[in-house]
Amino acid sequence: MDQKENRTPNISSIKQTFSYLPGFEDISENDISNWLDMDKHDVGYDILPDDELINHVLKPLEANDHEDCEDDLPDNPEGSISHGEAEDMVTQIIQWYENQEEA
Repeated sequence: MDQKENRTPNISSIKQTFSYLPGFEDISENDISNWLDMDKHDVGYDILPDDELINHVLKPLEANDHEDCEDDLPDNPEGSISHGEAEDMVTQIIQWYENQEEA
């Protein structure tokens, strides 16, 4: 048995895990088997032919491709908080959460 087979959960364990999720209480092993078979050859991304890949990489960047670019944003727009302030707030939230008693 190779390493990939060792990491692959069996259908029974998948069924048991799914049975705790709302809407999947009545899932069958056949359903799970069909899902796994359908995804068997899916690499998880599109495979572009060489010419499309080259065109995509060499395509000039258009102005609206940079809409979310930080260079176009003011340093600290009015009413917003800085990254440092946000980090401090998150740290405080984590500390608060860690100090809560478990229900």
